[in-house]
Amino acid sequence: MNRIGQLVEESPITMPQVVAASPVQPGGQYVGESFEVTDPPHKHAARGAVRDESLVEEWKTLAEKHARVREELVVRERRTAISLARLAHAQFAAGMLDEAYLSTQDALQAVVESMQQDSARFDLPSSVSAVRLLIRLDRRTDVRSWLERLPHHEILRKIGAGIAASADDYESALGMLEGLESPDAANLRGYIYLQIREPELALRELRAAYRGVPEVVETVLNMAFAYWQLGSPSKAIRFARQASRMARSRKDISFTLIEMMFAAGRYDEAAAELKYIRSTGIIETADFLMMRAKVEYASGRDVTASTSIKRAVSEARSSGDTAFAELIQAHLSVLESNGLPSIEEQKRSIYLNLRQAIRKSPDNVGLIELFAANADRVSHAKELRSYVDQLALTHEPKRLYELQHRVAYLEGDFEKALQYALLWSESEPFNPQAASNVLVLHGQVGQAGQDYEKIAILIAQRFGGSPLVLNNVAFALALCGRSDAAAQLIAKHPKMRDDSFYLKATIGLVEVASGNLQEGMKLYREAAEMTDKIPDGTTYRALMTIHQAMALRQLGLLDCTDKQSVVAQALPEVDLPKDWRDLPHFRLLEAGALRRGWEWPLIIN
Repeated sequence: MNRIGQLVEESPITMPQVVAASPVQPGGQYVGESFEVTDPPHKHAARGAVRDESLVEEWKTLAEKHARVREELVVRERRTAISLARLAHAQFAAGMLDEAYLSTQDALQAVVESMQQDSARFDLPSSVSAVRLLIRLDRRTDVRSWLERLPHHEILRKIGAGIAASADDYESALGMLEGLESPDAANLRGYIYLQIREPELALRELRAAYRGVPEVVETVLNMAFAYWQLGSPSKAIRFARQASRMARSRKDISFTLIEMMFAAGRYDEAAAELKYIRSTGIIETADFLMMRAKVEYASGRDVTASTSIKRAVSEARSSGDTAFAELIQAHLSVLESNGLPSIEEQKRSIYLNLRQAIRKSPDNVGLIELFAANADRVSHAKELRSYVDQLALTHEPKRLYELQHRVAYLEGDFEKALQYALLWSESEPFNPQAASNVLVLHGQVGQAGQDYEKIAILIAQRFGGSPLVLNNVAFALALCGRSDAAAQLIAKHPKMRDDSFYLKATIGLVEVASGNLQEGMKLYREAAEMTDKIPDGTTYRALMTIHQAMALRQLGLLDCTDKQSVVAQALPEVDLPKDWRDLPHFRLLEAGALRRGWEWPLIIN
């Protein structure tokens, strides 16, 4: 923990990115951001800074003229399905959206009436053309209604399955795809299986789709997601890199690749990927610079990271993205405040700056998340709850999972905090903080049994290379009886052993769980002595003492014949801090002890 009450050693940079944080549905049109490339001496033209409005008006006039011609043809000749479908597309191109919608209805009605006269006269091209335009008009309910009246042709079944999948109706979508063996049907099935957390089935379908049509970038990217879900970050990164090379301008895919590398603790690879992207001549926008800063901080290059953040502020302001500029500036103020001499000064400065920023932009979710990341007292819960409740009026629930988790944690509703941590981790699969928080909460208030071990193993497979989750994952593995896996994990980070008192304590616990009682207890005592030299050291020592008492009970070492030796080597009992009720991590340990029927505060006796 980097401060009392935090669940995990957090990265200094938490930012909203254009990451493809979940599997990408195939068949859709990418509407996200792309990298813009410099092209000296025409840089401004490449960025789209100048647009000839006269050309736009000329194109619009021609489109409207074409739509009128199409309309005259429909009136003058027979109102066929194909003529009405063509009219709808012409109206759509001219920006006549209401008219285009009505024309699609007429086209599909013409198809149905033609079939009523002769069931063999099904106009598939007109039907597909009209249905796809309805999707572009965001009239999915109409599409479903028409598909029920049209023959269940393979193309229409795939369209219907895609709409059902978009509405999270995965059972219906799979039913519509049953028996269809084309690459695009397999691709969609692979996406659906990923959404319902069946990565093995997803890989089978995605491989079939890839063999048929290897150039579909969504297939390759979703294979990366499948391998990530299976706990194979190396393969996930390989396929994400392949997808990024297939679509070099897709910012979301490149950022997803970098986030995978970051989550796996492969900071050097992430830095190399950023360098490669820069070498292609892209314009370094604010979000790209923040991604650079995130990797630079994790790599220990604080000075260059700070420079990147300052550049990001300038870029965000110059592009007119005021909300992002305010968030980046708030990040910068937090990092600068952390350089003040005392913890009290740091906290006062951080809370002052963040509250000022939030008063100015109360609907900026990123600012509230930054406040939540620094809110480490139960007494902060009421203020954070007021912010979150206000955001809930205008934001989708999924966007607020992290905040709902944090406010529930501060309020002491740890079961709800665990529920939101799980949702947060699912919605942000490359976020080591979310995964680590699941482990910590599950260990205290989750259901006992094999699920905890499975979660710990899977998180270790996905994030084992990341120092951000190392302590909590190793701690969980040791208590699950998997001290062997915990030891292998710790061995990947030899430099951290002597730098972190809490990691040294966890290493001691791993040694104890492995049967090396004397060595393990010695390491734990050394870790406790390290806290005497840091701010809030007495509070950390109290936390360590309770953690040790709890771990020894969970491992059954206070019920063994050698109990007196264990007690003799354990940390001496200490008093709880006077303000422990305002420190959420103590409250969490209390909840864990009471759930197991143990006394509070815990002592070793």
